[in-house]
Amino acid sequence: MECSVTYIRPSSAADGDPVNDFYMSKAQFSNPRKRQRTEQHPLPSPPPSKRQKELQHHSHGYIDTPAFWDGLSKIWLTKHALRELNRRNAKPLLHSSPRRALQPVTRNSLVEDCSPKTLKNIKLFARHGGPDLSDLRGHPEPVRSLEHTMSLSCHSRARKRGLASSSRATTTSTKTPVTKVTKATKKSRPKDANYQQKLIDGGIYHHGYTFPDGRRPPLPSNLEEINKRLAQRRPSLSPSRFSEEKYQEYIRADEQAFNEDAVKDSVLPAILRATAASDEAQKNIWFTNIDPIVAGIAQPKPDYYYGARPEQIHPDVRNNEQLNKHIIPSSYTHLPAVPNFSLEAKGPDGSLAEALRQACHNGAVGERAMHSLEAYGQDQPVYDNNIHTISAVYHGGTLKMYGHSIAQPNGPEMRPEYYMHQLDAWSMTGNIKKFLEGVTAFKNAVDLTEEYRDAAIMRANEMRRTIDHEENI
Repeated sequence: MECSVTYIRPSSAADGDPVNDFYMSKAQFSNPRKRQRTEQHPLPSPPPSKRQKELQHHSHGYIDTPAFWDGLSKIWLTKHALRELNRRNAKPLLHSSPRRALQPVTRNSLVEDCSPKTLKNIKLFARHGGPDLSDLRGHPEPVRSLEHTMSLSCHSRARKRGLASSSRATTTSTKTPVTKVTKATKKSRPKDANYQQKLIDGGIYHHGYTFPDGRRPPLPSNLEEINKRLAQRRPSLSPSRFSEEKYQEYIRADEQAFNEDAVKDSVLPAILRATAASDEAQKNIWFTNIDPIVAGIAQPKPDYYYGARPEQIHPDVRNNEQLNKHIIPSSYTHLPAVPNFSLEAKGPDGSLAEALRQACHNGAVGERAMHSLEAYGQDQPVYDNNIHTISAVYHGGTLKMYGHSIAQPNGPEMRPEYYMHQLDAWSMTGNIKKFLEGVTAFKNAVDLTEEYRDAAIMRANEMRRTIDHEENI
């Protein structure tokens, strides 16, 4: 169970920064038929900041800089939060206004300011011993009786001689230590509760989230339709055509996978081979080209993802300045675009909660890509809260699938929200029947998300051709 810790943040300009860079307004992804002033006189793009350069070299999670912590609505008690608190406590107060020298409170001044009744109460309180100050750090022990003091005097003198030589070392060692603060490296990418909190602050809600007023995210209208599609039988994955020997190969790979890398290198390929979908998947690709869906967190790097061939998309659509930063995930532009299916895996000692946070992030990025592509050429984007993106998580022999949808519950021009919905789960190491059900659902999900992509690409390409035709008339 994780606790929350709060501390007072100094006010800064970062406090007012938006936490979500994506606001689908009328101006954004507007109708290409209308000429925009920014297209006639484009403003030069500012050079990337050091912060943006750092984010390009980190996948998932966050980099614990002061700006990240200042932007959180709630700070969870994690080791990185404690490190940041320690750093701030150790930092000297700069630019502090000089304080007026305070005069010490003496007994005479206290008596002069007290009324007779208050002074009487103080005397009565003191007569009974006064306050107990034993809990105060550094407060001396209470004075003992004379008899008890004399009985300990001889022991005290003997100890003084032995302690005199070590008093200096003792004094030094009693100073409060300060934890050394280290700079975040490429391997230091926290994916803890504060990573999830940043997603929530940006309008990206994980499966099972409940709003403060008790509401739950609305269910998509195509949820039942998708589950029926996932369960649809495939002849190539029937018990009569899939041998027990192939299943045992998967079981051995899962049993021998002792860490996350082993799961990615042996278990996941066995699943992909069973579905005949291994050639289409891209592995460990950093999404360095896309705009961050939430400011302050690193870019996704799914273990596997599926997308469309870039050449399927009309060049003018693909190279649209704003759309490109949503649908082309990698700076290697030949890699698949519109990544609306992803897979995350963890080893036996890995964290399922961490994998789910990464899947939530991956799915939101994929759903934004789909929605941006579908909105191309439209005067007003449509938020139907339907699932167009699926993410999968493999952990401990269990495959879970989630659908991702986008909505705009607070009205036009307001920030969209992304929801994560569980579709189903399969215990694939249980028996061959469960395994075949899981890989069947996986293959059906790959095919279904491809159909969603192709339909969105076809509509955007048709819109682009219509615009070109009208401009040439």
